[in-house]
Amino acid sequence: MMREMAHRLALSETTFSPTLLIPMIETYAIEFQYEVGPRTWVPDLFIEIGFPFGTIVSTIQNLWYNNVAPFTGTRKNVLARHMIYVLGRWHQDCLKKNTRIFGSDENAQDINNLLGQLEREPLGPQEREALATLSKNITRSWS
Repeated sequence: MMREMAHRLALSETTFSPTLLIPMIETYAIEFQYEVGPRTWVPDLFIEIGFPFGTIVSTIQNLWYNNVAPFTGTRKNVLARHMIYVLGRWHQDCLKKNTRIFGSDENAQDINNLLGQLEREPLGPQEREALATLSKNITRSWS
């Protein structure tokens, strides 16, 4: 239904606002769909719909920083995992399209700082590995 609505509304930010929809769907997913289906179905949905990677990350990042229910305690890690996943997909997209990593050096630096903050989160081994790989790839792309 979300995909259909996105295409009908042509991703108009006034009627199909990612800053409203992402928190709503993330909340729904953690309250009613936690551990049901693929772990990345929420970010995959937003990427598939066509929301810009930067918008997805910044919206999830705001939820993560604000520490608002239901994203408190261990549930906050879901947001960290989603950010790492979206950043990884964004990085792959930049390489695939041969564009500047994360759009600009400033964005890449901000994302590198965010990854440093995410390193302090209690993440699983899969997320730790993805985080380390992404950090290494960003550093390499500056070299």
